[in-house]
Amino acid sequence: MLDEIDKRILMILMENSRTSLIDIAERLKEFGIEATATTVKRRMDAMVKKGIIKKYTVQLDVKKVNYDYLSLLEIKVEPSMLSEAIKNLSSMHEITELYVIENESNIFAKVRCRTSDELVRFIERLSRIPYIKGLKSRLVLRAIKEDTYIPLINEARIKTFDFNEDGVDEVVMENNKLLLSIAPNSGGRINSLIYKETGTNEVYESLGMLYDTFLEEGWGVYLANERYDYEILRGYGKRVKVMFSKVLEGENVGRIKLEKVISMDSINSEFDVKYIVTNLNRTTQKVSLWVCNYLNIGGNVSTDDWLYLPVENGTYVERFEPNYSGITWPTYYLKELPEERYKEVYKRRHTQLSDERVTNGWAAYYNNTTKEILGILWSLDDVSLVKRYFSPSYYSIELVFNTVTLRPRESREFQLTVFVGRGDWTDVYSRWVDKYSR
Repeated sequence: MLDEIDKRILMILMENSRTSLIDIAERLKEFGIEATATTVKRRMDAMVKKGIIKKYTVQLDVKKVNYDYLSLLEIKVEPSMLSEAIKNLSSMHEITELYVIENESNIFAKVRCRTSDELVRFIERLSRIPYIKGLKSRLVLRAIKEDTYIPLINEARIKTFDFNEDGVDEVVMENNKLLLSIAPNSGGRINSLIYKETGTNEVYESLGMLYDTFLEEGWGVYLANERYDYEILRGYGKRVKVMFSKVLEGENVGRIKLEKVISMDSINSEFDVKYIVTNLNRTTQKVSLWVCNYLNIGGNVSTDDWLYLPVENGTYVERFEPNYSGITWPTYYLKELPEERYKEVYKRRHTQLSDERVTNGWAAYYNNTTKEILGILWSLDDVSLVKRYFSPSYYSIELVFNTVTLRPRESREFQLTVFVGRGDWTDVYSRWVDKYSR
């Protein structure tokens, strides 16, 4: 029976089998496990002896060693010859993986070759074997995921790889309920938020979530397309955390450092976001953080999508319509609405200002077909305006945080939480009460 220490050692080795004994012992300390390099070696040797660890190996980029062709084979073998077929096929170096399956074709194989001619010759060779009665070959056009990592312990993880296949690495955070793909090259925006229960991306990918700007600059793309630096603060465990940062120079905002810390635990279908706004200028500045979130709950937009928002006369409920229209609500916290400061939000084209005020710190969209709901939660006294915008391709929840006056080197923090699940708006409200209500 494997205990937690054994499982942690195995998970470290699955990430990199060349990790030294000293480094493994150091990483175990992050989980409160005190173990020496000698203890680690003794445990690894024991797992080798038991056959738990078969061998230490490396994972190649097969294209860089010129094995460009991958084919998946379904092979039908006479049942009486199955044992012999397995032995013979296992000896062929072109076959990298071999499985006996419950199907009319009773063997499944993965084949790698350098060229298409080499692959054709190998398949012809197989077809001449007498006990092979049927053979189907499917050429793989793209390998999307090839990973031998097995999560022996339920925990959240952060990895960096080209998730979007656009030639640039994304930061990917995930637990067993959610996967977030975050693009450092595009303002640290979340361009994929996959709810694993349904496998759908809840985000309008072209614009994404956590689309950062400042009210003083107006809505636009230059901030959201800036490259953010990032640092993985904790890459695995019960809670993971990554920080994105950028010093922003705009027409009206000068040397404002924006830090965005995204964290996720291993259990819940939600994540937290903390913004830290710091004035690096030599003079005092007034700034208003504006965070936009562009959504497709259930993977697309339709008239089965509904907006829920708490206002003075109850819960505001609105059915999505595929047109261009926006509504901005002041929050209960905002006593006055300075027109000059906020006109960029509520006087935009197709946008109106509501007479009602938002009374609690949450807003949600619900898909009546899939029963999925996405809620954004915040502390009510941190936010001045809440906006929703409909377009034929997406709908939004946008938060304008309170204007803050920052002296040189002074900072201010703002927080929000994103919750995804199956349920209704009362689940979002309950989560808000738990996290933010006072």
